[in-house]
Amino acid sequence: MKPEVQKVIDDILAQIRPFLNSHGGDIEVVDLQKKVLQVRLIGMCTHCGSSQATIDAIEQIFIANLPDDVEKMELVA
Repeated sequence: MKPEVQKVIDDILAQIRPFLNSHGGDIEVVDLQKKVLQVRLIGMCTHCGSSQATIDAIEQIFIANLPDDVEKMELVA
């Protein structure tokens, strides 16, 4: 992954993590390949009924900030 892309990903995660942590969860970036950002939800976020809504919102943040590198986000186990 390009260092500048990793920096933007790290900055975004730093912004959204406090919200996820406040609910007992977290997010981990697994990989970025062919403009698909693979992420894993951790902790309470794993079984939350709102996890898809969370993913949808986070996906839009990544796409808006990395339009040349991320076209979609995929939740992996």
